[in-house]
Amino acid sequence: MLVKRLATLMGTALLTGGMLSAPAQAAAFYSCVEGTRWESQGAYNVLGEHCIGTGNFDVEMRVYQGPAAGTYQCRIAYFSYDLRRASGAGCVPK
Repeated sequence: MLVKRLATLMGTALLTGGMLSAPAQAAAFYSCVEGTRWESQGAYNVLGEHCIGTGNFDVEMRVYQGPAAGTYQCRIAYFSYDLRRASGAGCVPK
């Protein structure tokens, strides 16, 4: 009985230790087929169409076609699920 309890405690400790070392959340990103950008206060606002991704703060946005083609690091982003559009503010090219 004592051996089973020790084995259970050791297994739990190993699993919990692995969880604690994992990152709290995945990196925020959006990947968009096409997009546009315009300058605003020394940075860019980026509007992407046909996007997938997640996140709201410190977001990487990748645009593959259009005038905004490239990769940006944005302070804030918003995603419209019904329109599949992502908009980023305070974006700088990477």
